Amino acid sequence: MEITPLTSLRGFAALWVVFHHLYPAWFGEGEGLTARILASGYAAVDLFFILSGYILATVYWQLRAPGLPGFLLRRICRVYPLHVSIMATLAVAALTKSQLGAPGSYQWAAFPSVLLLLQAYTGARQAWNPPSWSIGVELLCYCSFLPIIMLTRRTSGYGVIVLLLGAAGAAEYTALAAYGDTIVGTGAVLRGVTGFVLGVLLRGLDQHASHLPSAWASVGQLGALGGLLYAAASQQTGLAGASSALLIFCLAGETGIVARAFSARWCVWLGEVSFSIYLLHSPLIFVFERVQARVAGIPPLARAALFVFVLLMLADLTYRWIEQPGRRIPALLTRARWLGAESAESLQSSQRLAVLTASGRSKA
Repeated sequence: MEITPLTSLRGFAALWVVFHHLYPAWFGEGEGLTARILASGYAAVDLFFILSGYILATVYWQLRAPGLPGFLLRRICRVYPLHVSIMATLAVAALTKSQLGAPGSYQWAAFPSVLLLLQAYTGARQAWNPPSWSIGVELLCYCSFLPIIMLTRRTSGYGVIVLLLGAAGAAEYTALAAYGDTIVGTGAVLRGVTGFVLGVLLRGLDQHASHLPSAWASVGQLGALGGLLYAAASQQTGLAGASSALLIFCLAGETGIVARAFSARWCVWLGEVSFSIYLLHSPLIFVFERVQARVAGIPPLARAALFVFVLLMLADLTYRWIEQPGRRIPALLTRARWLGAESAESLQSSQRLAVLTASGRSKA
């Protein structure tokens, strides 16, 4: 089940993170509106957490305990193939001392924790592929999803879900105001978990209230975008979380001016490759910075445009050849198990037939 405006939203959020990491090294320090918005790009990660909770609650609303192993397998196959591929590439680059690395970024002592996506818990802050910290927190959210969605399903009444949603929103606001751009330790975990729970409860609100009419959806979408930009420009991270939640809710009905714009094919494609954009951009920044040190005179805007072009092309390739095949692994394993069971049953039938045939011959 795909909600195309929300898919597109992932793509724009991923690009916001990218430009946040390019600033200020590539564009220089600034005091203007654009500079403040770029400096607040870490808030896009919190949007990801809320969006993840909402989407998973939409797709797996009826999840029960027997389905948990399959759910976790699908989530692992969603994130690990690309992550492991990137980590393997970085390891080869570090061993061969290629241009891919940045001094001090490859700490072999931190490699196991980053490979297992435990860096948010072990404190490996800037090792290997720093943005992958949030994927480790996402895995914790996946492990907590079943009790969260079961409690949300059992919530009866519009007033109760609104009360819970308000409490989750307050917790998210407090976590973001206190920890902001924290990426390790308690602050990182709280950023992820509060945002994820808020997203799940936001989906629970849909069970009690129909989506907004197109005109009201447009007002909500534009207001949420304005609130998000204001929060970024004023460095009010807590407000960014609330604006992100409102934007997701207003886009989910797929009506309204922003939702229609986000339904454009190129926007949807950007969202489809957003996970690759997110995990690839940091290593690619290292490459560009090493090359730039030897090739002087490239204007910052031209360099950024070239960087984004290369990043999008690589993201499309890894989406097609790593992400999509990875998503098919659970189905292949299920099919292999089914074929194995079918083969075993056929073997047992053949053995029973052989026994009956031998018995008949002996009687004859």
